[in-house]
Amino acid sequence: MTYQTVYLKENGFTASQLGLFSSMLSVTNIFALSFWGIISDRFGTVKRILIPITSLSYLLLALLPVVSRTSRSLFGASGGDAAGVGMGTFLLFTVFLAFTHFFYNPAMMLNENLIVRDCAELDLNYGRNRSIGSLTYSIGGFIATAVASRFGTGAVFITALIAVVPLILCYIPVRDGTSAAADKPGKKKLKKEDVIELLSSRAFQIFLGFAVLMHVASACRQSFLPYFMTAINVDTSIYGTVIGYGAIMEIPSILMLKRLHDRISYKWLLAGSAALFGLSCLLMATVANSLPWLFVISTMFGLANGMGMTAGYNYVYELAPASLKATGQSIYQIACSIAAIFGASAGGFAFDQLGVRPFYWLVTLVYASSVTLVVLTSRKKRKA
Repeated sequence: MTYQTVYLKENGFTASQLGLFSSMLSVTNIFALSFWGIISDRFGTVKRILIPITSLSYLLLALLPVVSRTSRSLFGASGGDAAGVGMGTFLLFTVFLAFTHFFYNPAMMLNENLIVRDCAELDLNYGRNRSIGSLTYSIGGFIATAVASRFGTGAVFITALIAVVPLILCYIPVRDGTSAAADKPGKKKLKKEDVIELLSSRAFQIFLGFAVLMHVASACRQSFLPYFMTAINVDTSIYGTVIGYGAIMEIPSILMLKRLHDRISYKWLLAGSAALFGLSCLLMATVANSLPWLFVISTMFGLANGMGMTAGYNYVYELAPASLKATGQSIYQIACSIAAIFGASAGGFAFDQLGVRPFYWLVTLVYASSVTLVVLTSRKKRKA
């Protein structure tokens, strides 16, 4: 999905249209994450759901160039950078990618849940195992840049379908975990009291509030990065290289997570991640104006994302009861999707109306508010 924004931009989407489009996909994610998370917990399996929905999502993604050609055949070319795409093209892409996201995002969530669960139950180093994912993601980014430069952005999605085949084969021998009654696969009834207890937890409520603020900012930061690149005269064909480099920079913070967590709680690691994201956006709002600056920012993105992503998943695993591990992750992802709805839609409008620099000033302030929430609620807890 990394090149989705670039592809839509190439097909004539303005920042406002992209923001509205992304918010509509986030609505789909809310239902999809809830649906597949509950199914996983009820049937006591992650792997047997993960394999088919991962396969289907990448197959659909590979058909995106066909959707683009169909759009041009039915509705013609876009009206240009300022006008954006017509309603027919907008709806066609939205419906198709909403259906794709119904499988894709839950697959990513369940994949992470499987890693966290097995590392916790087998006493494995999560950071070391998760860093392999960041390394292969970065390699994928570099390959995507080469493919996009030579064959066009559409070819990246077909390449992704080919690359996911070994991943699907690797899922087959992986253990399914024992949490949530995975030892006895079959339909399980979730206890309403357990869900209410989780949602009533003050720590979980604060975490969700933090997640909403952080992901409002993150939806703005990531969704419009190709537009930022264009604004500072950097060719978007190297978008994959920039993202791939950022993924490499996730590895140090992922590997350090266990040691850091021995001294710092997951809550404060998340706050540190938000602060680093905010600092990188401050640079985008002020001095970043060239490719070297973009790599400086990508370094900060990677370090912050590695810390925030791994701490977030592990914190949910720590807070959720044994029977609600996948459901807890789903609730977390739903909160992030709700935030993305506002962040993407409002962010696209703000980007077009304010311009690049003021927009990233605004994003910086939202990140700062998420850190402030953690600080204030921690003070209240100590006083109590």
